[in-house]
Amino acid sequence: MRFTDDDRASWAFVEGSISVSASILIAYAISRCGGCAGLPVIGFFKTLTGQDDGVIITGMALLFPTAFVFYVGVKMVFAAYRDYKRWRESWQQEMREEGREEGRKEGRDAERKRIKQELQKHGISAPEIERILSGESDENLS
Repeated sequence: MRFTDDDRASWAFVEGSISVSASILIAYAISRCGGCAGLPVIGFFKTLTGQDDGVIITGMALLFPTAFVFYVGVKMVFAAYRDYKRWRESWQQEMREEGREEGRKEGRDAERKRIKQELQKHGISAPEIERILSGESDENLS
């Protein structure tokens, strides 16, 4: 699947919307968190959420880190999926080649057996032919 510029713009819009929603949700969760006041950065955001429009201000302060996490997370997921697809394709190709080679070997063995049976049926038997049909190398023949 190839993405056009319009698809990328649409995805960026969706990613931005998710980032805004998530940052506001995190800000709201911080405002409701009872034990978060003692934590260094989270405690600051907790006191900030107590002011007028503090949840929105905190959400906007958390927007860049949230957008960054979503952007990197989405990139990592798609990169991992792309690498998995490449690995799977190369593995499948390797299995196909292995299967082909195994099939060729089985086919050669079956054909040698058939030829040997035909020669025996007609009473033809020579040591060189036996050696070739048994699959020994031609180097021994001199």
